[in-house]
Amino acid sequence: MGKIYQGILNSSEDKGKVLVYHSDKGKVLISEKPAKEKKDKNDSCKSNKGRSDTSITFARYINSIPELSSIWNNAKVKGTTPFNKLVKNNLKSIDYNLLTTYSIITPNISQFNEIALIPSEFSLSTKTLNLNFCIQSSKIVPEDGILIAVMAFQNPKKGNEEYLTLSHITLQLSPIVNEASFELVLQLSDTQKQLRDKYQNCIIYLAVVFISPNLINDEYSITLAKSFAGV
Repeated sequence: MGKIYQGILNSSEDKGKVLVYHSDKGKVLISEKPAKEKKDKNDSCKSNKGRSDTSITFARYINSIPELSSIWNNAKVKGTTPFNKLVKNNLKSIDYNLLTTYSIITPNISQFNEIALIPSEFSLSTKTLNLNFCIQSSKIVPEDGILIAVMAFQNPKKGNEEYLTLSHITLQLSPIVNEASFELVLQLSDTQKQLRDKYQNCIIYLAVVFISPNLINDEYSITLAKSFAGV
């Protein structure tokens, strides 16, 4: 075989490169190994980490709301703690490291939960969140409940802002009648108004939680979500 002369491996242009040696008619040829495979693997790792970070951020916030934490604590879904359950059940719904309308704040187990929010109007203005919906159920629901609206602000207009900021509004609903409509105007706080101006996208996650000492199991609606672009 041919000789490999000293200096080839130590030249500055070869630093950080993967060199491949092969023999051709008694000569040793040197070529650079394509870095595509390594790059693709790194991109995949970064993507998975980004999805995980978003799911963890979302789970921590949802778990900080007592009514929602209690629901996840008792939910018969994958996971051990409420936080762990939220991470596991939202991880696959994240796209390009961002939350989507498939993300949930209440367990999506319709075989046990037959309460849904049916929207007829759903809009976000500069100062208010405007809702018009009815609660539809195949069973009797308690007369008192709490509406929880979680606001996920994403895609900051400036690079120095957090990629995801969360906030929420709660409102007592009473009386609740099956298939009766609610027309609500929820005022945004000053902080929420500022966030609305700082971000390009906002997803609203809605659910109604029923709190009654007479309930044996948690009662809640499945999550209703809507995305507002260019807010």
